[in-house]
Amino acid sequence: MSVSAGCRWELVEQRQKRVLESLAGYEARITEITSLLVTQTRGDRLKSRQNALIEIITRHQRALGIDVQVPRRKPLTYGHGSTEDFATTSKKVEDVLVSRGVETFALCRVPSDYYDQPLEYRQECINASSVHHLCKSMVMENTQAPDHVIDCSDPKLAKYYLVIVQYTAKLNQQKLQSFLHGLNNGTYGKKKFHMRLAPPEVSQELTGYVHGAVTPPGMLTDIPIILSQHIAEISPDFFWLGGGDTDLKLGMRAPEFVSAFKPFVCDCTY
Repeated sequence: MSVSAGCRWELVEQRQKRVLESLAGYEARITEITSLLVTQTRGDRLKSRQNALIEIITRHQRALGIDVQVPRRKPLTYGHGSTEDFATTSKKVEDVLVSRGVETFALCRVPSDYYDQPLEYRQECINASSVHHLCKSMVMENTQAPDHVIDCSDPKLAKYYLVIVQYTAKLNQQKLQSFLHGLNNGTYGKKKFHMRLAPPEVSQELTGYVHGAVTPPGMLTDIPIILSQHIAEISPDFFWLGGGDTDLKLGMRAPEFVSAFKPFVCDCTY
C-alpha cells in the first residue's frame, strides 16, 4: 500500500523533530567533554574529540534511518620509551611541581616526530601562544672554572648551569659569562668563565634526562638554573619546555616558575 505525500512529509517532520530534540543533549555532552580537554594530553584530546563527533554523527544517522559505515582510523603513535616509563616520569614531574607550590601547569604528550617538525607545528601541538613561547633547557659547563670548582654546591660559582632560552633566540655566551663573572663580584677573572654546552652523556648523568627531555623538575643534581630574561617577561606568561621525556612537554606560568625554582634571571640571548 502506497503512502500519501502528506504522510511522507509527516514522517520526515517527526524525524527532524527527534534530531532537533537530541541536539539539546549533545550541547551538554560537548560542554562536558570540552571541560575535560583542559587537563588531557594532546593525544587524549584528539581521541575525545573524535569519539564525540562519531557519537553525534551516529545518533543523527540512527534518527534519520541512515546506515553508514564509518572507517576505522589508525590511532596516533608515540615513541621514546614504554607507557610505564612515560607514566612514571609524568608522575614524578607533577609531584615535584605540586610539592613546590605550583598551581598552574600542563603536561602535554606530543607525537614522536615532534622535533622533526618546524616550530609552528610544535606550537600547534601544545597550543602555545606563539613560537616564542617554546623554550629549551641546556646544561652548560664552565670549562675554565677554578680548580676547586668541580660541582654545583655553590650556585654563584658552579661547574654546571641549566640555562633556559627560547627556541627563537640564540644563546649569547658572552652575556652569560659576563653575568656569572658579575655574580662573583670580580673575585675571579673573566677568563675563569668559559661556558660551553655540556656533552650529552654529562647532561644525562647530571639531570637523569636524555636530550630533548631535560626539565628542572626531578633532576638528579641540584643544578643552578639561569632563565632568560625574555622568558621571565614573556606575555602571555605561560611558556613551554621539556617535560622529562622526549614526548612530554611541560607548560608553566613564568612567575610561578621563578617562585618555585628560584633561577637566576638574566639577558643571555641575542
